Amino acid sequence: MKKLTRETSSKKVREVIHNRAESPILIRRRLSLFKRALLGADKEKEAPLSLRGIPKTDTDIKQFDGLKIQAVIFKSEKSIVYHATVLGTSHQLALKAPTECGLANREWLSSFKHEIRVLRRIEHPGIVQMTRAAKISERPFYTSNLILGKNGAVAPSLSQLLSETKISTGTAVRYIRELCATLSWLHDSGILHGDISLSNIVIDESDRPKLLDFNLAVFLDERGRPVGPIARGGTFGFAPPERFTEEWGLMGTYSDVFGIGAVLKWLLINRVPSLWRDFAVAPRRNLEGLPLFQISAQTLPSEIPQKLRAIVAKCLERNPRRRYRDCSSLVDALSKF
Repeated sequence: MKKLTRETSSKKVREVIHNRAESPILIRRRLSLFKRALLGADKEKEAPLSLRGIPKTDTDIKQFDGLKIQAVIFKSEKSIVYHATVLGTSHQLALKAPTECGLANREWLSSFKHEIRVLRRIEHPGIVQMTRAAKISERPFYTSNLILGKNGAVAPSLSQLLSETKISTGTAVRYIRELCATLSWLHDSGILHGDISLSNIVIDESDRPKLLDFNLAVFLDERGRPVGPIARGGTFGFAPPERFTEEWGLMGTYSDVFGIGAVLKWLLINRVPSLWRDFAVAPRRNLEGLPLFQISAQTLPSEIPQKLRAIVAKCLERNPRRRYRDCSSLVDALSKF
């Protein structure tokens, strides 16, 4: 790979960002290549094992701070979640920690520590409960209750569930009502989840939904306004426009309504969304110059009752003032349906 200087790479980055003809995925890939070249990422192969991050599979690591690692539940570029048991017992837990890439990313590491602060304030049956937070060799981590599914295995996310089975309209509406009850409690406690999506909801052995992943959560004041700076970003198609830009105003309880509406939509469609098949690139761009993705209730199957289609459409309004103001209002609408 041709060596880039900081000046030439910055120029390339600007060219990529302002090239609107390219897809967001291609943009991210090219930006990643420029960053690797600038930081000398090719030297990573020569780094000692201890600097390569948390191992990829349970065969690479057996124990972690008094816990026996059983398997990897989930792994991304910046974080990894293990299925673990307390040494000498059968007590099962989930352990989440940053990878080396996550540790090197100050913004992401700050959001991980923020998630721990949020979870310390939460105790609700509809939310995966954190049990402990600590740090080993400057690597923060936390453990939480391991949620099991119907077959005794680790509980699947809604995204996984939709990939494997069909969900009835009645079950979908019940999931949303229960999630709204959890979110209403969360909002009353002064916390906005901020990143509701199919991947951030798991279904337990009693067929009840539980929320997880609070790294983009927002604290609210007594008036329901955000406290402190807002981290931009979120899950495309599920995060509301105000999550990406202040053009639509401040985030509020209606922001989680947007995410819940998107979840309801895909539960009714009965499949996991595809980026290029289901999302239309909005003409407006976020603060970094990348396109925002917006979804529409128009793609709902014709057999879905019109009243329910209207409820989804209202949840997914770009303008927050046109949505249900909070989850309680959404539950009222679903009750009438």
